[in-house]
Amino acid sequence: MQLKLVTLNIWDIPFWFSLDREERIARLGQYLNKISPDLICLQESFDVKHRDHLYEYLGRDQFHIIEEYDRTRRVLLFKQLDLTGGLVTFSRLPIISSRFIPFRRFVDMDFAEYIGRKGILETILNTAEGPLCLLNTHLHAGGLHVDVETNIRRRQMNQIMKVLVARNDMPIILAGDFNENEMLKHPVHGPAMERLGVKDAAEENPEPTMRSDNCYGKRWFKNGHEHRRIDYVLFKSLDLAGLRLQECAVIARLEMPFSDHELLMATFSTKEFAGHAHDLR
Repeated sequence: MQLKLVTLNIWDIPFWFSLDREERIARLGQYLNKISPDLICLQESFDVKHRDHLYEYLGRDQFHIIEEYDRTRRVLLFKQLDLTGGLVTFSRLPIISSRFIPFRRFVDMDFAEYIGRKGILETILNTAEGPLCLLNTHLHAGGLHVDVETNIRRRQMNQIMKVLVARNDMPIILAGDFNENEMLKHPVHGPAMERLGVKDAAEENPEPTMRSDNCYGKRWFKNGHEHRRIDYVLFKSLDLAGLRLQECAVIARLEMPFSDHELLMATFSTKEFAGHAHDLR
């Protein structure tokens, strides 16, 4: 068995500065249909209408979806956003259960972060070897105050680690936009994740997931940023599902990107498909 996972911050924010949303969603849907992943973790998927468009591209008879994926809440009187903090997960594997765990909100958060209501989307999947926990997340990006945003992300990471501990009896894949460059080298997050047995799928091939040459990343509010690696696929205890990492790569430098982020794809496999797989258990 092979299990192909993709994660992408799709930058689908229903405001004027999120450019070419309809066109980007169409390109993404066509591409996902072409590469045929098994698990899809999306961040900043705030527009529920566009979630439906992607679902149509993927095939409603091919994928299971999270609960509440199509429900909305009203924001700023006239805008409607989703109920799951911009997170949506599609799976070819049957879904046993799902829940959205919102991050705590703080008065020192950037206003956009506050109304975005980010968090952790936990989906328990049914595999031939038993349950698999898939966590989809998006951490605080922040504004001008670096110390504040770093402190908020630290508290959000603490919430994530509590979920990892609570699900210690099953294999876990954790994917998403962490907004932290080289996160596992962080003096606090790195050692804490190592103690929990969390591995980085891109450890042997770390590539930037936000590039300065991305045509959307170069727009006015991103201008001047260097390459950064802030999107990750992490995992622990994959052996409980008979899985191991096969490969992980960033799909970058496309003629027309899907977002200001690059798509990250990881493939896991059972022993009979492992071949040259990395044994990172």
